Order: sequence, then C-alpha cells, then structure tokens
Amino acid sequence: MFPPRFVYSLLPLLMLAAGDALSLDLRFAGSDSLISISSVNKKKIVFLRADELSTKLPVTVRRDVETGLIVLCTEFTCRAVFPMDKQEYLVQDSSEYVNAERVIQSLGCTAVRSKKALLVNCEKTLSLNRVGSAVGDHAPGFQLRAQGDTVTTLDKLRAAGPVVLVFVRSGDWDPLSRMLLTRLEAERSAFEAQTASIVAIHGYTAKDARRWQDSLKVHVLLLSDNDSAVMRGFDVFDRGTLPHPTAFVIDHDGVIRFRQNYENIEGPPDVGTLLDAVKKARN
Repeated sequence: MFPPRFVYSLLPLLMLAAGDALSLDLRFAGSDSLISISSVNKKKIVFLRADELSTKLPVTVRRDVETGLIVLCTEFTCRAVFPMDKQEYLVQDSSEYVNAERVIQSLGCTAVRSKKALLVNCEKTLSLNRVGSAVGDHAPGFQLRAQGDTVTTLDKLRAAGPVVLVFVRSGDWDPLSRMLLTRLEAERSAFEAQTASIVAIHGYTAKDARRWQDSLKVHVLLLSDNDSAVMRGFDVFDRGTLPHPTAFVIDHDGVIRFRQNYENIEGPPDVGTLLDAVKKARN
C-alpha cells in the first residue's frame, strides 16, 4: 500500500536504473521507502510497466478501448501515450510498457539520461494525491493553451479560489455548448465576486475558440485539449475530439465538489447550481 500523499523531495535526485528491474527512489511522508517498478530498456529508452503505475505511483491510468490511447493523469497534469509510437509504448511478454519520461512528465518532474541511469529531478516539493473524476476525488491537473503561447494550469487557477470547469463541444454547431457559454458569460461577475474562475475545455484549436468568443461575445477562458487527454482524465470523453458536456466545481485544495452532466437536460442549462456549488466550496 502506498501513502495517500506522495511528497517528492528537492534533494536528492530520484534515480531510475536502466535495467530489467527498475527502482524508483521516492521519499514521502518522512519515509525512505523504495518503490520498484518493472522496466524494459530498449534502444536507450526506459519503459515502465503500465499496470504497476496505478498501484505504485500517484498516477491514474485511463485507457480508451477503441483507440488504445493511454492517458496518465496526476494532480499536476494529464499526458497521452500513443500506442502506435514505438518510442512511447511497447509490449513485451504480453505486458504493456510506457515511456518512463511520459510518466515523469505527468508527475511534474524532468529527466536527464546518463550512461547508466535516468535521473529524475523534481525542482520543487510536490504533494500529489491520486486523482479521480467523482465528487470528493482530487481533480486531474492540466496544462493547456488558450490563444497565443499562454499556458493555463489548474494549480494556478485554484490558488486564487474555486474553479468552474466546463467541457463543451463546439461554439459553432452545438446549441447546448453555445447556451452554456453565453449563460456563464452572463453570470461571470457573480462568479468573480466569489473569487471563482471559469474555464471551458474543448477539443478544437485556439483559432476556433477565438471565433466562438467573437461570435458569442464571451470572455470565458477557452482551453484546447487537442489530444483529449484531459477529457479522458475527467472521464467525460465521448468520441473524436468531443466531450460529454459536463461541469465541475473544484475547490482551493483541488477536490471536486460538484459534477453535472448537461446532455439530457430540457431547456437552457441552469448555471445557478454551479454558483451555489462555488459558494459551498468556499466554506
């Protein structure tokens, strides 16, 4: 069993030995316990056994049965692993392995390869909880782009207060998404009065989102999730690059306090329930 909170120390560097049996040196909760994860070293790339990640690390593994896409989610971010890419994924002895660097990236760390090892450096102390998508779970993190090169993270948003996170389909052709965005815009000042941020995640480009903002006259922050990794992390993925229209309220500690699916509603979506959830999340 692993502790509920993993605390990654600034020093020393974490070491991944590039052999058949890989030891990942994690220091957490005042302990010096050593976690071993099965590995394969192929063509100078270290791969970690996928089915051990979710039991030995604070990494939630999502798998799309139809496409085979694997998503690694932590409180820091969600990273997609593409099985068709031989540098990201391999199968050996009927077991699946993923690129160790993708795992390291999902933990918010960096890696430097030496001749004998893969060195993992966490530049700051990180406390990570296992993530989920239900009320009461710690929410998956994200690092997504809006217009330009600006990257928005869940960590930064929730540091200021509760976060209203909405997954939408399209501001061009989907009436529900259009209504949801315009209603959130209409009530934006009420959410801001509660120090809450409003973010809408979609599967289109930043250029598409800019067009929606102009046509709908909304200033809600729109973030592109092009590989649908975050959608899968929050368990709202539908098909293609489309999510099931869903809203979450995430509190200052990163805990999901409210979840609502809007697909089967009749009439305009009610954002009043989101505002009520925000007020409760502040208490």
